[in-house]
Amino acid sequence: MVDIFSSFSMSSAIDIFFMSVILYQLLLFVRGTRTQQILIGILILISISLTASYFELELHTINWVINKFYSSFIIVIVILFQHDIRRMLSRVGKTQLFGNVTDMTHDMIEEIVDAAQILSQKKVGAIIAIERENNLRKYVEIGRPIDAAITADLIRTIFNISAPLHDGAIIIQSGKINAASCFLPLTRNPYIDAKVGSRHRAALGLAEETDAVVIVVSEETGGVSFVIDGEMNQDISPSFLRKSLTMALRKKAGSGEKKSKISD
Repeated sequence: MVDIFSSFSMSSAIDIFFMSVILYQLLLFVRGTRTQQILIGILILISISLTASYFELELHTINWVINKFYSSFIIVIVILFQHDIRRMLSRVGKTQLFGNVTDMTHDMIEEIVDAAQILSQKKVGAIIAIERENNLRKYVEIGRPIDAAITADLIRTIFNISAPLHDGAIIIQSGKINAASCFLPLTRNPYIDAKVGSRHRAALGLAEETDAVVIVVSEETGGVSFVIDGEMNQDISPSFLRKSLTMALRKKAGSGEKKSKISD
């Protein structure tokens, strides 16, 4: 026991701490996703193999599978989890060291809230994606350029059912509506309710791959949803939306502007 503690240094403590944090974040990241199911399957195979070795059981097939897995570990991991690795690296890249870099003002947020409220009342389907730190350029490029100021009237006009750009999402960058009719990636989360429509799935897909804030208006019910970090709040009130946007875009929304009083 003495020898163990005598060899334990500060660098060992730091090493254990960082590995613990990484493993904890990894578990949080894969929780409730397809990756979790795959990892559970791999862990079951490894557990069976270790148990068989301990009791000296000759499970040739399972041992063969495990040995092949060990010999190609890196390649297997990349192939199985390529989507999740890309998503995780994107999440790492969004870590905020110096605060949020968006420049949404209080007036801009009010225009978005007003537009969502009116679209909700008229049951007009809409998706509004707001860029934060992860660049949404690749989604903007496949849409139609707008480059216009954020106003409730413009947002309502774009999503009018008879308008040529109503299908798809609008993307807001640097305080402007940069593009419309943008198509977003659908979520791959297998636990999503089957009743959730394509707009909500697209909003979740973007929020899983980037740190964007997405607002969805349901064409069927008129309900407004707020999506961020792969999580969705449905059927929210205008005050809840205003509060959520202010918190998500807090740096510019709160600097030099008078904040609105929020109450639910």
